[in-house]
Amino acid sequence: MDEENEILKIIYKYYPKNKLTYTDSYYETVEFNRLKILLKNEEKQVVRWLNFIEFLRAKVFNNYKIVDWTQFFYYDAAYICRLDCSKVENEDIQLVINISVISNYFSIYQTTKERVGDLYMPSIIDRDFNKVPKELVKIVIDEIKGSFKEYRIFPKVLVDKVIPDVSVGLKSFGEATFFDCLFTSNVW
Repeated sequence: MDEENEILKIIYKYYPKNKLTYTDSYYETVEFNRLKILLKNEEKQVVRWLNFIEFLRAKVFNNYKIVDWTQFFYYDAAYICRLDCSKVENEDIQLVINISVISNYFSIYQTTKERVGDLYMPSIIDRDFNKVPKELVKIVIDEIKGSFKEYRIFPKVLVDKVIPDVSVGLKSFGEATFFDCLFTSNVW
């Protein structure tokens, strides 16, 4: 519970309570402006992230495509990259890595999208990595711990826990989770 309360304090530092995203009153808050400044400064200090991606590429490049999805919009408070792990023709399997910029947490999950003809079905999120090689997950975690020594893995029990008085990105009150706030609300 102490860890949950500490994380909640961090979230409230950057996300205003009881203000709906994409409204003038939201953009005028101290919390939003604090997040905006943090993200702008983080864009200038991207070296550690780029080095992490290069280290990862050196270890897994021949087998997996790595794409940096970091965008630092106001609903992405994390560095994000995706490793394409697809080995089957009609499945899109990716390992998604998130490194928060507002806290010292990281998260990894697997997404699977089945393709039917030209259409992709909605993503299935799997935090147990049932379709990604376990050795790849270990390599990624080891690289994160080596590059972001002060970071620790985000507790699974808080991933989907809702914060009722915060909205972020596409998530309104009663939908926004701890994960949405620390990493991204655009999970796919």
